[in-house]
Amino acid sequence: MPLTPTQIDRLTRSYQTLEPNLDIVTRRFEANLRARGQSPSPRATACVDELRALIRSAARTDGLGIPSAVKNRAGWGAEEYALLEAIREQCGYTWTERLEADWAVLVSFAVERALASAAA
Repeated sequence: MPLTPTQIDRLTRSYQTLEPNLDIVTRRFEANLRARGQSPSPRATACVDELRALIRSAARTDGLGIPSAVKNRAGWGAEEYALLEAIREQCGYTWTERLEADWAVLVSFAVERALASAAA
């Protein structure tokens, strides 16, 4: 199921404010993982790199097909929650419920892809 043009626009605008500070997002992500009893290892950087690639691809192509199963938070692990929290912390006052829902879809897909690549 592709993201809608409205979702892509919201994510792209949000990402533009995050991009200059992705190192901060990565450090917060790592700290959030440690707070959840997880070792950050290289997977934190891989997840953020995958997120960057996905948002850039979505902005360039006006779409991004996301498997519908990815959207369900019931299967989320520490990585998804930690990364979404890091993004929320960096977004600050611009964070809304809609933006959280949009980022949640992208975070879930990015983490799934990054962890699958690491396992391969």
